[in-house]
Amino acid sequence: LLRGGAKGVEAMRALEEAFSRTKEMDRRVFLHCVAEAGSGVPELLPLFRRAMEDASDELRALALMDILRLGLPSEEVLPLLRRAAEDASDEVRTTALQNLVAAGLPPKEVLQACERALGDESPRPRQGAVWVLGQVAGKDPAALPLLARALDDDDRLVHSTAAATLLRVSPESVPLVLRSMQGMETIDAVTLVESALQNAGPTAPPLVVKALEDADPDIREAALIALQLLNPPPTEAIPRLQSLLDDEDEGVRQAAYWALKRLLMQEE
Repeated sequence: LLRGGAKGVEAMRALEEAFSRTKEMDRRVFLHCVAEAGSGVPELLPLFRRAMEDASDELRALALMDILRLGLPSEEVLPLLRRAAEDASDEVRTTALQNLVAAGLPPKEVLQACERALGDESPRPRQGAVWVLGQVAGKDPAALPLLARALDDDDRLVHSTAAATLLRVSPESVPLVLRSMQGMETIDAVTLVESALQNAGPTAPPLVVKALEDADPDIREAALIALQLLNPPPTEAIPRLQSLLDDEDEGVRQAAYWALKRLLMQEE
């Protein structure tokens, strides 16, 4: 129907009736096919608005994705995304959030939407917010404070993704990321820093070494953990590690011992 060029009222009505008769599991395929064949046809929006009222969370989320495939102007799509960002389903809210940039939402509104999502009770939209912030942070430094706020999140994925993104777009955030390790179990801290450093690029390791001189003992201890994850190992830090064996803080002294031992073994 659509590939034949049908765009009139009768054609749209026929599609809506067909959607109504389609079984729930098949509606996802139906919408996807309509979106593929109906690119650039604004008359299809009522069908997708109807799909956005479906009882199925998954269908509503997939309908959002298909709306973007229509390739319609931002002014046609953004009202649906804004409404979906307030949906009762965390899956729908997250899908809407992750597509705001592609749909052409102004940068200021994108950041506002991310800020709201970081306060969501469900971790999924918070994870989506950090993902979006990672997409815009390279061009918009206003995203950095929101990423720093996400370091306090009690969801491990939100925390680690925020840390990795901060180190990638702003290596100067090393002390901030290290400070966020306070109170974490060692294994969780190692996992966090390892993931973050993998995304940080070549500028982060020197800043980790520099953090060994931080006035905060918690940051020094966290830096010692991070130091052991650097590849290649920063052998130039060995003199500083030796001096930290006499640090006033017991946790720093212990971490310095193990870090020094590991670096010397790697040097051999």
